[in-house]
Amino acid sequence: MAPLVHHFEALADFLGQTEAAVRMRDGLRYASEEGRVKGVAVTIEDFDDRKSTISNINGLRWYLENVPELALIFDMGNFITFGEDVLSAYDQLHARIVHVHCKERDSEGNSVTAGSGVIP
Repeated sequence: MAPLVHHFEALADFLGQTEAAVRMRDGLRYASEEGRVKGVAVTIEDFDDRKSTISNINGLRWYLENVPELALIFDMGNFITFGEDVLSAYDQLHARIVHVHCKERDSEGNSVTAGSGVIP
């Protein structure tokens, strides 16, 4: 997946043909529809693992385009996994962001929660 992350169409084709990604998409659709009925926003957060399909801007875009009810938790630090610009990520994803997660890492790379905030 790594060579495709900066090319939306190529990554979208890959994810659409990958059993695990399709299964996750379908599960998120189901959960999001059930959540809407019950008044709960189902969210995903960009993830800081290069193996994850939601660890980059275009992977997140693919899920958000394929799951209309899905919302996004925006973690500014996680986009560095693929060397992506956080401001570009925000520009492309801001319409679906419902929560911003901030954290700090200690000198050993361990995550230390700094706080979080809800976007009105």
